[in-house]
Amino acid sequence: MIKKQNIKNNKGIILSSVLVFTMIAIPLIIALTAWFGTTLKSVRTLVQKEQSFHIAEAGIDFYKWHLDKDPDFLIGEDPLIQDFYDKEGNLVGNFSINVYKESDILVVESTGNINNQSNSDRTIRVKFSRPSFLEYAFISDSPSYFREGTEVFGRVHSNGGIRFDGFAHNLISSAKDKYIDSTHDDGVEEFGVHTHYQVLDPYPPEEVPERLDVFSAGREFPVSAIDFNSLTFDFSELKTETQNGNGLYFSESGENGYVIDLKTDGTFDLYKAENLENSPGSCVNQLEQDDWGTWSIKQNDLEKHADFVANYEIPDDGTIFLEDHVWVQGQVDDVKVTIVAATLPDVESERKNIIINNDVLYTNYDGSDSIVLIAQNNINIGLMSEDDLRIDAALIAQNGRVGRYYYGKPGQGQSCATEETRSQLTLYGTVISKEQFGFSYDDDSGYQTRNINYDPNLKLRPPKDIPTISGDYRLISWEEI
Repeated sequence: MIKKQNIKNNKGIILSSVLVFTMIAIPLIIALTAWFGTTLKSVRTLVQKEQSFHIAEAGIDFYKWHLDKDPDFLIGEDPLIQDFYDKEGNLVGNFSINVYKESDILVVESTGNINNQSNSDRTIRVKFSRPSFLEYAFISDSPSYFREGTEVFGRVHSNGGIRFDGFAHNLISSAKDKYIDSTHDDGVEEFGVHTHYQVLDPYPPEEVPERLDVFSAGREFPVSAIDFNSLTFDFSELKTETQNGNGLYFSESGENGYVIDLKTDGTFDLYKAENLENSPGSCVNQLEQDDWGTWSIKQNDLEKHADFVANYEIPDDGTIFLEDHVWVQGQVDDVKVTIVAATLPDVESERKNIIINNDVLYTNYDGSDSIVLIAQNNINIGLMSEDDLRIDAALIAQNGRVGRYYYGKPGQGQSCATEETRSQLTLYGTVISKEQFGFSYDDDSGYQTRNINYDPNLKLRPPKDIPTISGDYRLISWEEI
């Protein structure tokens, strides 16, 4: 009897254990099944999204193929929906392409999706642009000389030769294979891009040295010349636009020109420049430079020596056209503006200049601020300019040059006051100069340190009315949205 009882007790224990195990196992099995199901669904979703991504990429390739043949393909039209098949010919899904323009930029959005899977959509946005003057930190149609003390962040190109004695962080290029450098008088041809910094480059046909102490990203010459004729602005059209309300128009001032003082509240004060600084002492135009002068408001005092006209609202992404010389200063905040100084008809001796003697600044450096200064002739920095001057803008001298006149240096037979030598100039944007530019001279007059920084937002979010360089569209940005 005792043995039978033990057997019965053992059976009860086993049954209880089975029940307990079952109670634990069933929820675990259910949970694992649910987890496997969720994981499988997630994996399937990831696979579908990856397929959608590749379909979206196929949409971009499809558009690019058509763009090479038809630059206006799909612009301003309803989105194009195109079926997408795998290599076996099975319908997998489709892509939808939407195309629109931002100034001269083509924006293409391609959305790929899998059939009957609405949550698998993925969208790619790319931007295409033709070659642009706004791709460069500096570009000129004439021979150019960058003296010691110049540091450039951005591409540099000249259709003439380049002597570069500063430090370049990006590629320096010239359309010249070799040329006679006019900065010295030996009449010997030198490389299209060369340097005299510390060790003089050898002369052609010797091998071009690397010189990473000057050209950290290299130098390239000869390259194709850039057609500066394509930079010709239609001042007549710009004038008509502003006169018709698409911007602001101001006729000749009747004085020495206008002063625009930009404000961070989206407005600007307009003055007429009444009194300019006379050339001090025996300060004369030793180099016989065209239009030489101090180009400075007397005592740099607008209240005393300029006549206040009015305060105006800066036109939204618009143009301010003035048929006179224009001094520009101040700061903008979340504003895009183009300021043009030109007079019509275009007579060479009457072409207008833009002058910058005080800081011109952005508040934001994310592309929401943009200043473009277009001078029919020169963009000048005058004698009475700030010792530490910063200019945030695209500087365009259509027929002249961007630079500062020669005011000599104490002890050189002139007396142009202490302002003839300045400390530091910082440019953020781009410099486009038809003629030879420069802010300093071999006797160390002018700005001692010159920093030229390229603003990439000028290319990615270009101001309106800036001509492009002839050529095919190229991909400039890619992102998934």
